[in-house]
Parts: sequence; structure tokens; C-alpha cells
Amino acid sequence: MDEPMSSDADRFRLISEIESIRDARVLSLVLGDRRGHETKIAGDVLPLAYEHLRGFGHAREIALFLYTTGGDTLAGWGLVNLLREYCDKLAVIAPFRCLSTGTLIALGADEIVLAAGAQLGPIDPSVSSPYNPLAPGPPQGGRVSLLPVSVEDLVGFVHFVKDEGGVESEEPMARILASLAEKVHPLALGAVHRAREQVNELAKKLLRSHMEDDARAEEIAKWLGSLPSHNYIISRKEAQTVLGDDLVTPVPQELEPHVWSLYRAYDVWLEMTHPYSGEAEVGDQESVTRTFPRAALESREDDGLKTHVFRTTKELRRVHMTPPGLAAPVAAIQERTIAEGWTAWPEESH
Repeated sequence: MDEPMSSDADRFRLISEIESIRDARVLSLVLGDRRGHETKIAGDVLPLAYEHLRGFGHAREIALFLYTTGGDTLAGWGLVNLLREYCDKLAVIAPFRCLSTGTLIALGADEIVLAAGAQLGPIDPSVSSPYNPLAPGPPQGGRVSLLPVSVEDLVGFVHFVKDEGGVESEEPMARILASLAEKVHPLALGAVHRAREQVNELAKKLLRSHMEDDARAEEIAKWLGSLPSHNYIISRKEAQTVLGDDLVTPVPQELEPHVWSLYRAYDVWLEMTHPYSGEAEVGDQESVTRTFPRAALESREDDGLKTHVFRTTKELRRVHMTPPGLAAPVAAIQERTIAEGWTAWPEESH
């Protein structure tokens, strides 16, 4: 089997070929999920997407090539609204993972084009706030870690109390909820409720932007927000059944090899299937400085690519320390982030 391609020229060719077959402008957004270097959709991608879209002008169709495990729901909402300013038709092409906020973005498209192994997922958010409970274990890097509060975990707890525990009367339920509020701050619980209401409303608005049947939009949004687990995987076949095969379509046969090859090009470039290891990066040296590309935003610009990359530069140093309870020091890798954020690629361009 041929090795997957990963050069700028390869990605340019593949994006150009998808544009030609689809008769659309392609904007590629890949949020890498390399273990230890995961990235999420956030508001910082919006001004960069605007730069790319300004170069498009108004297009008959924009196809968003999207790979993500999720992120900020409002950033996803903002991205769909921005894309729709520059096209008559919006399509989302998902080669593989398009989860959580990625699924929310797909709901705003006129057409969701899924590869055979593509995955959509529930849109229930996890909420992070200063009032979230503390994560177990010692602080990491001197920082206190907070546990995100999952909407469905909270709802599942209430359903468990009612359905499995048989609690129905108001007084016992009030005591149980009071006990929950002792573990999770009431303001964090309130944030969870608001987040659930917000994502449900965003989903309905995104669907109604291209769907005239309000009852259908309501039903889809309710189903996506009430699945039993945030890790639930919605296959292409199930997506077509629930969302409708007028909205969800398979990647056409002539397009499929280009879509998969483009995903694999990003997989190689961002090392998404190779877990990050500071020990492996340092090797037999005492210290190294490394830059890691973690996410990419790309589009065709004349005879080349306009590319932005989210990168992290780290200094990694081998140290010896004596953990509590041990008599002898052990070797460890100390990491220091020197720089992090979106930059043009290559840096000397644009």
C-alpha cells in the first residue's frame, strides 16, 4: 500500500480536485486529536476563516471539509453564520470524526456529505466554569484542575434517582438534589442547565436556516441532545435514517478517494494517530525544543494554499526528582510551553 501523502503540494492537489468534482470552494478545517495534543473548535478560528472567505468572494457552494471531536458551541454557531454569508449553498464533508460541536456545525449545512466511516455524535455539551468540582489527584504543573460537568451525566443522575431508585415524592428528591449541590456548586449546576437549553436552541436555529419543517427540526435537535452517552457514535446509516437522506448523503464514489486521501494527509502531518510522548521527543538528549502542528485551516489560493496552523512550541528537559514517599530520585520530563497559537504557514508567507 502506498504511503499517505502529506506535503503542501499534495494537499493543494487534493483540495483542487475536490473543488473540481464538487463544483464548490473548499475550506478545510482539521482540529487534530493526537493524544496529549488534542485541539478543539474555539472562537480564535473565526477571524482566520474570515480571511479565507474574503478570498473566495461569493460562491455558489462552499464545502467545509471538517474533522473535529468538538469544542465551543458558540464558536461553531458563529462559523456556520460566517460561512453562509459567502455562499448560496453550504455543505459539510466529514471524512471521519465530526463530533459534538462538529455535528452542530453540520446541522447548519444544506447537505451533510459523509464518508462510509464518518461519525457524528450527540450535541450535549460539557460545561467548564470556576465553580466546577476539583479533579482528583495532585495539581498538574502547579495548576488546580477542574472537572467538566456533563449535561447528560447530570440528567442521567436525576433519571437514575427517579427510575431506578423509585424516588417520586418531592421531599426525598429535594434532599437528594441538596446532596448533589454539596458536591457540585449550584452555579455550576445552573450553567449546565443553561448550556443544555442553549445548544438545543442553536441546533433548531441551524436546522431551520435550511429546513422549512419546524416539527422535524425540533425532533432532530431533541434526539441529538438526548442520546444516552456523549461518546455515542452516529453512523452514516443512522444519520440518514434520523436526519433524513435529503440532508445526509454519502460521499460519491468519484469523490471518495480524494476525501480519504486528504484526511490521511492531515493525519500524517498532524501525527493524529501517534500519541504524544515527551520521553520519545527527548530521546537520549538532555533537552530539546520542538514545535508541534496541532490543527490546520486551509483553502486554495491561486496556484497554492492559504494555510493557518495551530502550533505549540515546547522546551523539554530531562530532570531527576524524588516524588513523595520514595527514597531515590526518578527520571522525568519537564515541559515548558514557549509559544502557542495560530500562525500562517509557512511563517514567512502571507
